[in-house]
Amino acid sequence: MSKLTDSFILRAVWYAVLKKLPVAVTQNYFGDGRIVGLCPNEQSWMRSSTQICTSSRKSLGLTLSEGQSMIRIKKLIAAGRLVRESALSGGTFYFWLPGNINQAAFERCLQLMHDEGLTEKAATIANYDEIVKRVREKLMAEFGEIELSADLEISGKTEQAKSLPQDTGFRPDGGDIGTGRIREIANNPYGDEEKWRMAKLLLRFMGEDKDCLPRAAEAVTLAPLNDDLIEILGRPNFLCSPIAECLRIGGADIMRKAEHEQAAAIHWMLNLYLTHGSEWRSAAHAELQLIDASNQPAQEAAQ
Repeated sequence: MSKLTDSFILRAVWYAVLKKLPVAVTQNYFGDGRIVGLCPNEQSWMRSSTQICTSSRKSLGLTLSEGQSMIRIKKLIAAGRLVRESALSGGTFYFWLPGNINQAAFERCLQLMHDEGLTEKAATIANYDEIVKRVREKLMAEFGEIELSADLEISGKTEQAKSLPQDTGFRPDGGDIGTGRIREIANNPYGDEEKWRMAKLLLRFMGEDKDCLPRAAEAVTLAPLNDDLIEILGRPNFLCSPIAECLRIGGADIMRKAEHEQAAAIHWMLNLYLTHGSEWRSAAHAELQLIDASNQPAQEAAQ
């Protein structure tokens, strides 16, 4: 079989994003029946809905080993073809395609789900699976073959740079670097330290750095202990084992010892809490569902 090209892998990433979007933009609540509501049209939700965790990279359907797929993903990141966040437990991390392509698909997905009758208000949707299938097919039809012009050659982006708004800086990956994005980087105390310091410096020059968060290492005290943190930090090890097993299926490297399973599960939930706040349970439920769904073909083949 011929070697997989970078373009093929990027297309596989894009297909995986389109496939997960109809589920990712809905908040699933526990109760009788399928109780769901749309997520708000916000940057944080767009990012969580269009990023992929390396622990679930099997969902890309690449004919590569786990080690080879991780190497290729890291090479694409180094080349600027993909963007990533800081590493999570077990060396896993989230990555996504650069530029504004994710925002367009995210907003279109919200519109399609709204057209199907869903709103931000939670409601019982009896035909949820059918809606997800229809919206997924529409997204694939509209965005599946869109040009992924991610060569990231500055010379090839000259005309695009000229057409950008004057308050938006040019980036070869197609993303904006306006004041909003700079503030977002400066307010992420757990992100890349060099980018954080540069963002702080830029905001200081603009006189807009008063309310920026400190680096995690510079924080004097921990966050106040609330009900969410008590639930996460106080989770007994026997309740962490099922979560750890699901994370293993997704590709996480977790030793089969109670203390390791507990540490990995709690660390995973803490990262979700830091990203989603009080909505961390819904995010956790959605991510575990995605891992389980990506494992279904393997289970069926084994039967």
